[in-house]
Amino acid sequence: MDRREILANSVRALLANKLRTFLAVLGIVVGISALVAIVALIEGASAYITEKLVTLQPDVFQVSQLPANFFNINDFIKASKWKRIEYADYQAVRESCRECATVGAESDIMGRLRFHGTVTGSVQIRGLTASMFDIERVDVTEGASTTKSRRDNTPPSV
Repeated sequence: MDRREILANSVRALLANKLRTFLAVLGIVVGISALVAIVALIEGASAYITEKLVTLQPDVFQVSQLPANFFNINDFIKASKWKRIEYADYQAVRESCRECATVGAESDIMGRLRFHGTVTGSVQIRGLTASMFDIERVDVTEGASTTKSRRDNTPPSV
């Protein structure tokens, strides 16, 4: 048998068994697609973890009320009922942790701002201690930090 005859017999067999041919091709396509999807997910997760680890120094330890990721809404509801971490907790850690080179804190809130009668859209307001710039390795290229705080314990207009 020469190559042409083998190829002709193969094509005839494929055309005679169309359903079997279709199912075999479908299985190959699904298998390759699943493999590509799994590799993409693993690469994406690896890149995400690497990005998060690169931004922090290797000896940084973070404490947060909420986990970094939620797998379902029940996890979020459960975590939102946990005790809030307050500024007093930060001060207690800063004063009592002798092994800590630097201790910092940050908090953020989403809301609308009102300034001289102008109301903004939804913005994120982030407050942090000065030591957080060193911990997170942040270089401010524009603007300036401010140390003003509300001492009257009234919430800002948000």
